Amino acid sequence: MNKNFIEKYKSSDEDEKMDMLINVIEQIDDDIYQFLLEQLNSEDDEFVLVEIIKVLSLYSPAKYNDEIIQILFEIIESSDDDLVQSYAIQGLDHLNLSEMDYKKIKDIDNQRNRH
Repeated sequence: MNKNFIEKYKSSDEDEKMDMLINVIEQIDDDIYQFLLEQLNSEDDEFVLVEIIKVLSLYSPAKYNDEIIQILFEIIESSDDDLVQSYAIQGLDHLNLSEMDYKKIKDIDNQRNRH
């Protein structure tokens, strides 16, 4: 935060302060989300990947819901690691899925249980 922001905040009325705080929180959410995506794409350790998946699916801003769903499905389809796949499937349970997505999860889960 820079000095100008702080000065403006101090001189603002209550509604303006609320708007400013909401904007800061949204920016922090976006920055954390982008950071997690970068880590997800560069991480090889399965336990770290699981933790990133947990955080992405539980705490990411709702505006990224569709993107996270797509990312988790890609992880499920491309990962050879059962633990990573399992947590990606669990992560999908925390998101707003379509009926088609639920069917896709059920099909994937059935295939995994056959092996």
